[in-house]
Amino acid sequence: MVFCAYCGIEISGIEEVETADGSVCNRCADSHYTTCHDCGALYKENINTVHVLVNGSRGRRMNYSQEDVCDDCFDAYEKCEHCEEYFLGSVGEHHGREFYCTPCAENNYFTCDDCGEFLNNDDYGADGLCGDCHGSNNDEDEHDDDDVDRVLRPGREMGAIQFRHDAEMDKILADPKSEL
Repeated sequence: MVFCAYCGIEISGIEEVETADGSVCNRCADSHYTTCHDCGALYKENINTVHVLVNGSRGRRMNYSQEDVCDDCFDAYEKCEHCEEYFLGSVGEHHGREFYCTPCAENNYFTCDDCGEFLNNDDYGADGLCGDCHGSNNDEDEHDDDDVDRVLRPGREMGAIQFRHDAEMDKILADPKSEL
């Protein structure tokens, strides 16, 4: 004799459904158990909702469906640092110890062409650079001109003052305490 592991009624072979908890009747299997998307086993507990790449996704357009997986299969999924949803590790990008799903990585982040850092789009400067690299590249460009010199004025706070004309520089060098 076989009894349903959930409700306890006696079941015959035709009504018997195998689950991770043992045999259950069809009614209990339908109303209290969920099928794991990955392994196909029936579970009443320890089911996790994840995002699975849908067959037929092509190119840069990826479609995902929400599916339920058991704890054993859940180990293959990783939590996206941005959206906090779970995806297969192969459907995203790892940056250090952090994982980003493909949609979040492509829509919310970029890699700086200069320093190589993976950053949020809020840190975007211009021309594929982060704000820091874009700013430092602009600063260097300003000071590459032949007519710009940096002069440290004695007796003042340590800082640089830019001069674009030789006459201004001569005035400062002659009297460092003078105001422009």
